[in-house]
Amino acid sequence: MKKKTKMRLLSILLCFVMLVGLMPTRAFAWTAPTLSGGKAEWNVQLSDEGVLTWNDMGGTSYDIEVDKTAMGDTLTRIEGIVGTSYNLIDRFKELKVENGTYYFTIKANGTDTTSGTISFSYISPESKLSEPLNLRWDGTVAKWDSVAGATEYSVTLRTKDGYVQLVKTTSATQYDWTTEAADGRWFEVVATGDNYRNSNAAEGPKYGTYSWTAPTLTGGKAEWNVTLSDDGMLRWNDMGSATYDIYVDESAMGGTVTNIYSINTNAYNLINRFKTLNLENGTYYFTIKANDTDTTSGDIRITYVSPETKLSAPLNLRWEGTTAKWDSVANATEYEVRLYSDSGSLQLSKTTSETQYDWTTYAADGYWFEVIATAADYRNSNAAEGPKYIVASYSIGAYPYDATVNKTQAGGQVYLTTDEGTDGWSSDGYIKTATEGSTVTLNAMPATGYKFVEWRQGTSGATISTDANYQFAASENKYLYAVFETISSTSYDIELAIFDSTYTTTDGGTVSIQTNQGSSVAGQSATKSATENTAVTITAVPKQGYEFVAWKVSSPYVSTAFSTEATYTFTVTESVVDTNENPPLLFLYAVFQETQPQATTYEINCVSHNLSSNETAGKIYLETDKGGTGYAASQQKYATENTTVKVKAVAEPGYQFVAWRKGSPTDANATVSTDANYQFTATEAVWMYAVFEYTPDCTIECVPFDITGGINNGQNNVGGTVSIQTDKGTASGTITQSLKATRNSSVTVNAVAASGYEFLGWKKASPYVQDFVATTASYTFDINEELYLYAVFQQASTSEYIVSYDANGGSGTMVGDMVEGNGKFTLENCTYVAPEGYKFKAWAIGSVNGEQKQPGEQITITGETYIYAIWESIAVSNYTITATAGENGNITPSGEVSVAKGSSKTFTITADNGYHIKDVKVNGTSIGAVSAYTFENVLDNATISVEFDVDTVLHTCNPNLVPKVEPNCTTAGKSAYYHCECGKNYEDAQGNTAIADIESWGILNSLNHDYASTWSSDVSGHWKICARCSEKQNVSAHTAGAWIVDKEATETAVGSKHKECTVCGYKLETAEIPKTGKQGETTPLPAAKGKVLTDKQGSSYKVTKSDAKNGEVTFAKPKSGVKGTVKIPDTVTIDGITYKVTAIEANAFKNNKNITKVIIGNHVTVIGKNAFAGCKKLSSVTVGKKVKKISAGAFSGCAKLKTVKLGAAVTTIGDKAFYKCTSLTNITIPAKVTGIGKSAFEGCKKLKRITVKSTKLKSVGKKALKGIHAKTKIKVPKSKLAKYKRLFKNKGQGKNVKVTK
Repeated sequence: MKKKTKMRLLSILLCFVMLVGLMPTRAFAWTAPTLSGGKAEWNVQLSDEGVLTWNDMGGTSYDIEVDKTAMGDTLTRIEGIVGTSYNLIDRFKELKVENGTYYFTIKANGTDTTSGTISFSYISPESKLSEPLNLRWDGTVAKWDSVAGATEYSVTLRTKDGYVQLVKTTSATQYDWTTEAADGRWFEVVATGDNYRNSNAAEGPKYGTYSWTAPTLTGGKAEWNVTLSDDGMLRWNDMGSATYDIYVDESAMGGTVTNIYSINTNAYNLINRFKTLNLENGTYYFTIKANDTDTTSGDIRITYVSPETKLSAPLNLRWEGTTAKWDSVANATEYEVRLYSDSGSLQLSKTTSETQYDWTTYAADGYWFEVIATAADYRNSNAAEGPKYIVASYSIGAYPYDATVNKTQAGGQVYLTTDEGTDGWSSDGYIKTATEGSTVTLNAMPATGYKFVEWRQGTSGATISTDANYQFAASENKYLYAVFETISSTSYDIELAIFDSTYTTTDGGTVSIQTNQGSSVAGQSATKSATENTAVTITAVPKQGYEFVAWKVSSPYVSTAFSTEATYTFTVTESVVDTNENPPLLFLYAVFQETQPQATTYEINCVSHNLSSNETAGKIYLETDKGGTGYAASQQKYATENTTVKVKAVAEPGYQFVAWRKGSPTDANATVSTDANYQFTATEAVWMYAVFEYTPDCTIECVPFDITGGINNGQNNVGGTVSIQTDKGTASGTITQSLKATRNSSVTVNAVAASGYEFLGWKKASPYVQDFVATTASYTFDINEELYLYAVFQQASTSEYIVSYDANGGSGTMVGDMVEGNGKFTLENCTYVAPEGYKFKAWAIGSVNGEQKQPGEQITITGETYIYAIWESIAVSNYTITATAGENGNITPSGEVSVAKGSSKTFTITADNGYHIKDVKVNGTSIGAVSAYTFENVLDNATISVEFDVDTVLHTCNPNLVPKVEPNCTTAGKSAYYHCECGKNYEDAQGNTAIADIESWGILNSLNHDYASTWSSDVSGHWKICARCSEKQNVSAHTAGAWIVDKEATETAVGSKHKECTVCGYKLETAEIPKTGKQGETTPLPAAKGKVLTDKQGSSYKVTKSDAKNGEVTFAKPKSGVKGTVKIPDTVTIDGITYKVTAIEANAFKNNKNITKVIIGNHVTVIGKNAFAGCKKLSSVTVGKKVKKISAGAFSGCAKLKTVKLGAAVTTIGDKAFYKCTSLTNITIPAKVTGIGKSAFEGCKKLKRITVKSTKLKSVGKKALKGIHAKTKIKVPKSKLAKYKRLFKNKGQGKNVKVTK
């Protein structure tokens, strides 16, 4: 190969490699949040796939309890987990859990140890549905507008006081409350849908002519006589105080909503206060305190329904650049806009009267926003969540290029700097990533004897700059070359090659070259440049058994030698080079010949043969120990005896390779291999035929696809233009394009991004598969299948970096800022409150162990940065506060509590159920019945004590009977009792006798097992069974005894015998005793186990059970030339013995080209691996009623297989069982199937219907449904719909494939 040709190929290859790497990236993806808390020895982790893992703590199983708060309020409980992992995020998605902070504990059953409480901030990977709009009454029918993505709606009817009356689910956008609608009642609607979180609840209007009336108050002390009027006014008796305080809480435990102090009358408009605070409907608790007498009204409960209408939540939340936008909301006057980090941490909150807000200095990759609509005389809307903000980045490549000799990575060095950094000066070049809009700096430095010319886009593209030092802003992928040229002196190219004159091959030894511009290593070829009138040394070294003959110019066959010296030095001048080449070239062959006696050789001939016509259908490559050939329709080479011969067959467009055949191209029995790449040992002269046949055209479809919305939110026919060029024509447009192409022909597809979009790459079958097949906009390939390609685009975007402060154990708030990449940020003075006993020391950059800096110092920002407060301890004196509590309650903390001098300490007091706080004393002095007390500025030891008293409020509830739970053999039972809705439990229906500790009361001890004295048994073994609970004990396999004769054989009749278990007497095996026969008469004997038998038709069977009466065989291989319909028999009789056919062996019919239909017998239980793989004409399969297992690849590649009838006994469908059965349109999964293997139906592109009858399905392998029809329906049992939706999720199918009942 001449040098300029090599250089051209090298340049093309390098460009391809570089362009593959120049793909814009999306920085944001769902990642697992950080877990906080928990015990170190458990090592609890949460992966980006949502899987929770922990160390093995010796538990027989594990339970997980997830709570909404640190105090409890259980969200979900998962019990009996076997193993040390669980997909917690899948559980959250199933429960439609909202974003927020959650707490969980893992318990090891058997050891009764726990992980301790662990918390994390959850951001759901699923989008939230918009809440329904336009809620209205049409007569008694509640109606609303449909919500995009919703499949069902939960409709709740409430009383005018807000109590739930009924909850219904419907797929329609209305519900008729004919018999339930009443004056003042109202409804709310929640939208639900697969792969979405539920919407917020939307409130509808009141039914009928409604006016607000005050709800009933419950609780409180009778002497206060607290009432609430319809005008919202709260009133109470004069309790002898000049002023009163009101404390309002969200729950009976606290959770303050508002406090109103120093009311100088005994009345207050509480509802106006609720309206001012925009309080939601719900239950609230309040207490009125008489300040002068230090007495309270007791806790009073109110079920609040607001007289104000709630605003609808904003819709169509979106990013336009760094501006967050949304649609206007009817009646809203302002909007509260909040910006969150990708971990869900609130960054900033703003208020605006417009329907947009520009976060130019704050938006960062992965950040998202939410919007709340507000207005006077309306309640605030629910918060609507916006999408994540995505920052684009680009790949920038810089490479040196020697224009004098058209060679890359030569002529000088390049230096590339982006916001990712730099790798320094390089003579090879390299690629760096640059954030959109950031500055890219290029520097070029020529080598000695060279000069810099310009920067180019590609080696022959447009000039970008003539400055060696060049800067630009990153806005797209760029591949730039620093172009250098030699300054002076004529240069010639010297190229060396080798030639074996004995066998006319490129063999015989090695060559090397040394010039004033360098030297090469020894090899089959060598190339170097040399300056005119300088010395050149060429060296040829023969391999063992060869000798050097001569150096010859341009061709090894010329008669005149350039030199006969193996090492030869000469001066390169214009007279010895070919000046017609550019640059001038001297091409020399080192000619060798064999010196040892020649071994026996054979002539190998290879010929292409077309079964369909006389046209050339393919080409052949032939390689022997004498060398290799190019590709042509026929080839001839010699091969030394017992050496390896390699042949390769390549089909022309429109044809496919069938087989290699020896001696005859038309005799199928002459087939030696069906692999296009085949090798054999040379033992004779041979004619090998590469047999090809015609194949039909393929269809290619290209779809422009905008993936900006993420999984399940992308859009077809958005983002740009696609075009296709095949040998059948061209097609182009902004929507899906389709064309035919000859099989094995070249196809080129091209993608052009629309304004505001960028092209990411080409994906096959689905835009959501992980890997691109190409990342260049123009992609050329050979087509040999029906093909769906997606041109994947995404919206372009920009970003800055956010700098955040972290209190690191302290308290308070400090707000960070947004800083441009590589910008400077000045550290502020610390305003956090230090933890007790500590003072501020320094700021740590990036982590608590990072570099420490002082306020006022500057740092350079290159990414999202966290700045942590570092604290150091200070010497303090401690005092002791002794906290004690009487019976029926507790104080927290309790006992002797150490408190630092001058600090504060708060104690919380809680009464048991049915009791209340009677009095609290501090240092012996009563301070009243308070629920908490704080010691301020502690300067001495102190005491605090609490007394409790039983509640005197009359119990007015009606307890409900909790039935008795009977004990069983292993679990204790419980006596019947009565439970009241107030939370108390009683022994009697009147509520006279309270139960203090329900957990320990009324326990009925578990019973002991009552095992039978006799054995129970079946074919698997024997056991003894409990008469109460049916639990099995002493389960073990049978132990077979000796044969027991039941009937002796005679000359004319067979006898019988059996074996039974020596423990339980179960009959294990029966057998015939052959006739004794007359003298001279012989009885047929069964073949030995493992022997291969042949029936009368020529099919082969392998003996697996040797028995004259109950023998068994497997089907091993069909008769030669089998075609058409094949039936695997129930039994086969060979040499007088009848055998059951119980299995089909692996590869039994693999690559058979002639069978069209298969019927499998009713004794077969297993279809072996690849048993029918590659049977290209097979169109119908009927599986026998006893087949349990369809092994891996059993029917893979059966392209014409349309009909498959699976037997009722099938339990397992193996990996790739029906891989690329491209004609299969439907399949029924029988009732006993428990597992479907990996890629089981991958590539079944016409498979439109899958009917699952099994309720036992436990596993579906990866890619099991990849490449099936885009709108396939998977019909499953109604009772398994939810479970099977999860089971079939992400198995490679497109997003429009549905699982239905």
